[in-house]
Amino acid sequence: MKDILQAYEEYFFSHENLLQYKITYLAISPTFTLISLNHTWWGIALTNQGDTHCNENENKNFFKHFKQPTVKWILQNKHLTHFYNSILGALANGIFQQWVKENPTSVKYEDLLDYYLQHSSSILLFGYFKNFVSLLEKLPVEWYVIEKNLNVVPPTHLQRAIAFDDDRWKKLAQRSQLNIITGSTIINQTLTNILPHVPASSTNILTGPSAGGIIPVLRNYPIHVIAGAFIHSSRLAKKIISLGGSAHTLFQLKALKKVYIKLQ
Repeated sequence: MKDILQAYEEYFFSHENLLQYKITYLAISPTFTLISLNHTWWGIALTNQGDTHCNENENKNFFKHFKQPTVKWILQNKHLTHFYNSILGALANGIFQQWVKENPTSVKYEDLLDYYLQHSSSILLFGYFKNFVSLLEKLPVEWYVIEKNLNVVPPTHLQRAIAFDDDRWKKLAQRSQLNIITGSTIINQTLTNILPHVPASSTNILTGPSAGGIIPVLRNYPIHVIAGAFIHSSRLAKKIISLGGSAHTLFQLKALKKVYIKLQ
């Protein structure tokens, strides 16, 4: 299964008009990366945590030349920065934002997750989400959290958590009816290691601000629903992200608005 970031790259390279767009704003915080194309399109993605620990000099050649570069320049100079995955994810999200605007009849604003939670008896949560765990605890279902970093899981939930590098989750996945997967798995390139292990009969929901990507690309994968985010206020998003704000803050202050799109 082809990595989704690679598929995003191929999509951009096959659309010359997109390659010529200029990146007119870029903010990279420990939590999110925010980007603007031609001062009109905005995109957001999680900042890959592994990228935030690089030496401050490692990206100087990249940012030294960062004077409203084109998308093409970014793609061709990805070797200059450790933040490339986050930037590419934000670029793809910019395409998603435009798609949401141009396809209003395909976008739902009511919470579709509740329906799937109520109609599933076995659920896997890829990535620890406090809100989702609180919901799952109230349901008579079998559920587990699969997490790369178990340090983010509170002690009260560790008995339900399995490390991503522990193959036990792959056996659980074989009987899972619903898989709720954080969009950050696109950025850290683990999503295509998850999807082959879930049954074709299960429902896969990609969630979070990073979930929104290039729709024609995502339709090629066994992803059924995107529970993503629409940038409702770029002004607020800029301020919150520049201060290192969380997804909860972005939604709470209405910089982002939840959107739901059925792909299959």
